[in-house]
Amino acid sequence: MNTTNIEALQEYLENQAGHIVTEWQQIASKKSGTGEIFSNHEKDFYKNDEEFVRTASQGLLEETNFKDWTERTAAKRIKLGTPLYHSIQKFKTFRMLMNKKVQDFVSVYSSEVNPIEVLTWIQRLDQTLDEAAELFIRKYQEFDTEKTEAQQQVILDLSVPIIPISDSIGVLPIIGEIDTYRAKIIQEQALKKSSDLEIEHLIIDVSGVPFMDTMVAHEIFQLHKTLTILGIETIITGIRPEIAQTAVHLGIKFNGLTTYAHLKQAVFTLLEEKNK
Repeated sequence: MNTTNIEALQEYLENQAGHIVTEWQQIASKKSGTGEIFSNHEKDFYKNDEEFVRTASQGLLEETNFKDWTERTAAKRIKLGTPLYHSIQKFKTFRMLMNKKVQDFVSVYSSEVNPIEVLTWIQRLDQTLDEAAELFIRKYQEFDTEKTEAQQQVILDLSVPIIPISDSIGVLPIIGEIDTYRAKIIQEQALKKSSDLEIEHLIIDVSGVPFMDTMVAHEIFQLHKTLTILGIETIITGIRPEIAQTAVHLGIKFNGLTTYAHLKQAVFTLLEEKNK
């Protein structure tokens, strides 16, 4: 292989970086169908994309390292909410543009290069781009998983909000239907938060629960038993008349549980006892 030719190609591609990025972003903007809005977002990526072109060009002569680029770019794409398929489209577009630039170079220096050289150049570029795309996808999925897990944790925190109303009393309002999965989450989070808050009494208000069956009652009892072991008293409030009637028909018993019709009754009683 003629080293001079491949060095000349590498230099040519680096010099064409600005043109490649501009065309790259124009094509990506048209494919996205979002026009100027997408284009404005892409302006933030201009220098980043230019760096990618230069790094990919270096792959003709030596091993390249896209680690920093892929981490930075994947994080930005996740932050902007850019779907993965769009980034994959950009890699495909970039490959097409780089191959086109190689063809332009060959057309200028056709008398000095041979087909085997050209094939080798394209193979090297393809290998470099494949490695970059693979690393980017891996990082994108990693960051996306972290973001999803963080969002799920926020949802969990909001779905089991223990509200401290004094140093020793906390209120857990439960709203909506309770299935097996949610019951497990409530139990896990209630135990953790009660322990973290170091409360002595937990009032569980179920006035927002539309239906209570044996499964729900069982989970409440399990939570009560575990909290008791931790030295935390459990009080249930807000059992509506129709739910109480259903519970009786289903044979659900609340033996051992302190209950109040309304949340304010439980709060008033506990605060009164504390002030004695």
